[in-house]
Amino acid sequence: KNITVDFDFVFVGDSIPYLIERPNEKQTVLRFKDIPKAEQLPYFEHSKWLAKINIKFYENGKLLSPATPEAFVDWYKKLTPLRPLLNESEKQTLQDELDTLFSIRDKLRYIHNFVKDNFRYVSDLRPSHTITPFAPSTILGSKFGDCKDRACLVSAIAFEAGIDVSMAVVTASSFIDYKFTHPFLYNHVICYYENESESIFFDPTARYQNFDFVPEYLGECQALILDPENPKTAVIRSTIDSATLEVSIVGHIDSLKNSSVKLILRNQLQAIVRRAANEQTTYEHNNYLNDLLNSYFYVINLKNFKLISSADSAVVYTAQADLSSFVISGKEKKYLPKIPFTLFNKEILTRNNDDLPLHFDRIIKVMLSIDIQFDSIQTVSDSLSLSQVEGVQFSSKSSVTENDRLLVQYQYLRENKIMTGNVKNDFLIFCKEYINSKNKMFIINKAGE
Repeated sequence: KNITVDFDFVFVGDSIPYLIERPNEKQTVLRFKDIPKAEQLPYFEHSKWLAKINIKFYENGKLLSPATPEAFVDWYKKLTPLRPLLNESEKQTLQDELDTLFSIRDKLRYIHNFVKDNFRYVSDLRPSHTITPFAPSTILGSKFGDCKDRACLVSAIAFEAGIDVSMAVVTASSFIDYKFTHPFLYNHVICYYENESESIFFDPTARYQNFDFVPEYLGECQALILDPENPKTAVIRSTIDSATLEVSIVGHIDSLKNSSVKLILRNQLQAIVRRAANEQTTYEHNNYLNDLLNSYFYVINLKNFKLISSADSAVVYTAQADLSSFVISGKEKKYLPKIPFTLFNKEILTRNNDDLPLHFDRIIKVMLSIDIQFDSIQTVSDSLSLSQVEGVQFSSKSSVTENDRLLVQYQYLRENKIMTGNVKNDFLIFCKEYINSKNKMFIINKAGE
């Protein structure tokens, strides 16, 4: 009878009328009335639900659950050390190698790669291990562990190198702004480091992932940092530097079906492709690449992929491109589209009538260059510019280089997985311009015409 129940609500859109009844001191009833049908919106991942309900328990007016980050960490550190330590005989693990590296980022990368590459992922569901990791010495001895074991081992090795790395529990569901926390909100454990100038999330469980990028599905998700002195929640921000997909095509105007291609895949895209290559036959993988990479382009057909190199930083392929449908031939002139990418469909334009965010499954930066040899060419350099949007860039330009070669360069960057407010509105304007520009062409004249 000293326990009371209350509720917090997170509604997708408009709130839904509800009533809380307490017919007696042992019963609390939550009733909803006139629940509307969820509207299925494109580019909005919360269309399948209307509200999330967080149940709150109080004892004599004091909140029991859910907990603040401070209360959660205070409880969890009683179950397992949040500053895990190596045994005396193991304290030199990797220390000689780390002493040769100068920056903390390089040292963390080395530890991350060591754990990621040398310890098998095995989930041990014994009750003693359900929510707490094994000791670092146990993990070193067995050479296997799950996500919390790997994060624990990274923390222990880094500590011996004088680097304070915290474990962080995360949710693979998109972040919903809620000030409390609970064990069932989280389903993965990664690592976190910060100093005065930077903060770094990294995931030693993601087998094919580069240290510098957390898996894309964790971008914009909530993490609870298990720092015993400074527990806090944070949103994992996705970042992008180099192009996720860089495609260079070289061909001749008289043999457009047999153009040569070099493809460089980075960040999450290289992780996806490397994992697929490990699980598929050669035939299956070639079909997979056909579907995946051709989905980025209008009427450019890439085929016959050949792996050149594969690493955490990038995967490189050569291939063959058929540009015969991309380059349009007229009686006197030839035309190349100013818009080459299939970035979104027209459905996105229906989202200009609501105040809900736009959601994308990943950030993206695509670069495409097409270098075509002509027998003779005369054309004026041209370009296409669209509305400016925060975190979004598009460029499309053509030029004639020496020896009658046409060079056309395209680039698209979108740094955000979630767009709200004015950024969303500006992006929808950009999308409309982009879709309406599909028929715009670079015009190629022969010399003397």
